[in-house]
Amino acid sequence: MGEKMINGVNRHTLGNLLRSIRETKNFTQSDVKRLVGISEATLRRIENGENLPSLATIESLTNAYKVDILKIYTNLRAINAYEVFYEKLDDLIINNDVHKLQEVHSSFNKFIKENSEEYFDLKEQEQYKLVLKGLETYFRDRSNVKEANEYYLKALKLRFEAYDLKNYMKYDYNHIELKALYILALNYCDEEKYHESNEILEFIADLEIGEIAKCFSSEKYKLLIKALLNISYNYFCLNELDKSLIYADRGLEKCLDIKSYYLMYALFYRKATALLKLGKEKSEYLPYYQKSFMLLEIQGSEELLVKYKQITKTRYGIDL
Repeated sequence: MGEKMINGVNRHTLGNLLRSIRETKNFTQSDVKRLVGISEATLRRIENGENLPSLATIESLTNAYKVDILKIYTNLRAINAYEVFYEKLDDLIINNDVHKLQEVHSSFNKFIKENSEEYFDLKEQEQYKLVLKGLETYFRDRSNVKEANEYYLKALKLRFEAYDLKNYMKYDYNHIELKALYILALNYCDEEKYHESNEILEFIADLEIGEIAKCFSSEKYKLLIKALLNISYNYFCLNELDKSLIYADRGLEKCLDIKSYYLMYALFYRKATALLKLGKEKSEYLPYYQKSFMLLEIQGSEELLVKYKQITKTRYGIDL
């Protein structure tokens, strides 16, 4: 009988995690071979997501890296189970679709009911539902920002009973709590409190991605990219165009870093508009508008592409 394999998680997610930990420890694959006896070829296949490691290999790597990989793996299983709902929540935040929100709420309840509770933290389930309720309140009537915010704060207070938004930097957030904090930051913009919004968004954007944080796969990085995009937009609204450009570039660098096109079209658009408003030459800003529209076309986002082109023509006199 072969060795017992580790299951229930995406191979590529686990492989990326193990590679990140090894690199954090400044170990080469050759070093790991010397420490635990695993061949470089085997480790390479595991880190590339081609193979899942055996439990014995995980234990050996845990001893070599002095990191509790099994604990991280347990977190990975839970995050993997929730991942589809995190993505749906991202779509809701961007698209403000109340009907789709109701579908997500219904499918989430069904999913929880049909799956073993070993994957799910009861508080996190309730936090997810509270965030959905806050979004629904806001989507139905945008004047209800304060009422919606109460749901996000209630979600945060499930784990931090005395949570105080003024002291947001004091807390160690899980993924859904970071989403709630992110939405609270966005809602400051409804009151034109752009500086207050940016303080929170910069906190999210500057979070250190440590060994445990890497278990969130691309989801945490997506939140960072969204934060950078919104900071860029807020600085644009404040007419601080140099800062708007800096944060658009930071977002684009992060996309390249994680090899993702996530929101890159919006970041290119923010960069192009900042350059335009800074009085740069057409040859400097136009290519970024073109890249933004090209990405929307490639993604099949026809409705959004039409909207972006119309705004660009109406506001800036550019017809592409």
